[in-house]
Amino acid sequence: MRSLTRLALVAAVALTSSAAAGTAAADDWDIPESVPAPSLVTQVVSTCDGPRSGVRVILEGGEHHMVTLDGSGLPATRTRTDRDHDVETVTFRSVPVGSYTVLVEGAGLLSDGVPVTVRPCAERDKALGELSVDVSCVGGWGQVGFEVANPATKGKRVFDLAVHGSPAYQAIELGKGVFQRFDENYWDDGTYLAVLTGDGLTAPLVREFTVSCSTGNRPGLGTYAQCDDKDDVSTDPLLWVEIDNVNRQEVVYTVTTGSATHAVAIPGASHGTAAMGAVGGGDHDITVTGSDGSEWGTSVSVDFCADVVVDDDGLQVSTRCVDGTSSVTARFFAVGPYPSEREFSVDGTDAFTETVRFDGEGVYQWTRHSGTFGNGTYTARLTGAGLDTVERFSVGC
Repeated sequence: MRSLTRLALVAAVALTSSAAAGTAAADDWDIPESVPAPSLVTQVVSTCDGPRSGVRVILEGGEHHMVTLDGSGLPATRTRTDRDHDVETVTFRSVPVGSYTVLVEGAGLLSDGVPVTVRPCAERDKALGELSVDVSCVGGWGQVGFEVANPATKGKRVFDLAVHGSPAYQAIELGKGVFQRFDENYWDDGTYLAVLTGDGLTAPLVREFTVSCSTGNRPGLGTYAQCDDKDDVSTDPLLWVEIDNVNRQEVVYTVTTGSATHAVAIPGASHGTAAMGAVGGGDHDITVTGSDGSEWGTSVSVDFCADVVVDDDGLQVSTRCVDGTSSVTARFFAVGPYPSEREFSVDGTDAFTETVRFDGEGVYQWTRHSGTFGNGTYTARLTGAGLDTVERFSVGC
């Protein structure tokens, strides 16, 4: 297995010296079968937006690679060999503020790709002090970001950062108000320490951080139940629960809503769908239980499909009484020209004003207001982009 040699960099994103490995030794890791470790040990060093902003990518040595800073519009660039430190490097200079992903040609595993964000120097919260650490999971493996800053009002400062008991980045030289970020992949689960020393610090700054990407993390959850994705718009829709397993390990998720239950096995860092069958209109709670012992909740609001009447004037308003409470649904239909942007309002109140936009043909949009309209007659309007639709509706609950 591979080990990582960190390189010290200065504010101009120029290479200065090397240091010993700071992450847990790769040889000691129990690599699970589900999602392989990243193809390449990768470090990304970025400097906040200023006169010397830039992004530098450092890869373990051995061969050249084509590297893309995806989203920047900059061309893919071939790495150069730093023979003094046995690594491959490439620098993207004058990178504007934005979020990007470092992609390496040939490294296409789910755990590959390192996100990086270039931010204005003045944007960093001074309350974070000289050192902050954040952890994210990509493909079930940890990516750790170390941010070293000089929040002083004048003068440059030089820092050294040690991680997990070993020197990591040395001679980090920062002008006033400047911060530099070091993003790394290939972190296994565990608890670690980052220690910063340097100018202006009377004692070392210590930050403990934990990587937990293998199992037990909240999945990404989404729900879908549309009246108009079937032949008969008035029948109950099918409910689909979309699940993104962000863990390294496969998880069997059991989805429950009402009396319906469905289990789906999703490999690590993959997507799956639970088909829950037809569901009636209203608000439904959903519980998602994982075989890893986790339990998560979400919900879905479903339109009352039996009330839907597609209207060429772009607007339909229907009313119901649910348990003695008014339920008023406004539906907006795609009517050209596109793109269209229209304003919905109800006379006598600005509480229900909203902007409705369609970029082309597609499913209708809707909004439901429960218990907010008292008994009476109301006038709703949808105006703009060639429409001046008026619809009156009554509530009697």
